[in-house]
Amino acid sequence: MFRLAIFFTVLGAGLLAWAVPGSGEPRAAATKPQKVWVQDNFFDRRSIQIAPNEKVVWIWKGMNRHNVRFTKVPKGAQRGGSKTKTEGGRWRRVFKVEGTYRYICKLYTGMRGTITVKAPPPPESKSTAILPSQ
Repeated sequence: MFRLAIFFTVLGAGLLAWAVPGSGEPRAAATKPQKVWVQDNFFDRRSIQIAPNEKVVWIWKGMNRHNVRFTKVPKGAQRGGSKTKTEGGRWRRVFKVEGTYRYICKLYTGMRGTITVKAPPPPESKSTAILPSQ
């Protein structure tokens, strides 16, 4: 009898959350991070575009040591970068400021990449205009 009472209490709480607006609504799914593979002497996905507050993850796949160092960032953003890593290494960064970010590997000339942070366009309005008749 006690288990049955708990069952109906939990069921009632779930129904209440479903019935009250805003209390049980699903949240928007988090955006998966964009990936850049750090290969031997090149970045795989040399250029990507993301929205503000999205995350990029660099994944080391090559045998050589590499790093990620930002050479150009928008005003208000930090340069920074990763430590030098080898295969299996990972490093991530969230990009909050819109603009163009350029990065290199300081150990190998020619290893460079670009990340463009740009807000997506606003959704189209679903309203329809009523035109006057002629």
